[in-house]
Amino acid sequence: MKQILYERLIQYILENQDRFYRVAYSYTRHQEDALDAVQSAVCKALEAHEKIKNADAIKTWFYKILINECLTVLKKRGKVVLTADTVEQEVYYEKGYD
Repeated sequence: MKQILYERLIQYILENQDRFYRVAYSYTRHQEDALDAVQSAVCKALEAHEKIKNADAIKTWFYKILINECLTVLKKRGKVVLTADTVEQEVYYEKGYD
């Protein structure tokens, strides 16, 4: 049973690697950081594959690992993710001092 789950995990990772990159990029907004997060998530998922109890939960389980890795990469890099609200506030403050 565990071997079947491991093979399904590998298949899932290979089929969805582009999606993983897009999710990671949406968090990190940096190509190298996104690639680092995906690579770390894949390694951690493969190392912890024995914790999967249900084959239907592979998607949710992997995305949780991936998002946690994205947040870890952001913490390590000391980056701040700007939102649209932050950018609007900065523009407002710049115009106020003209």
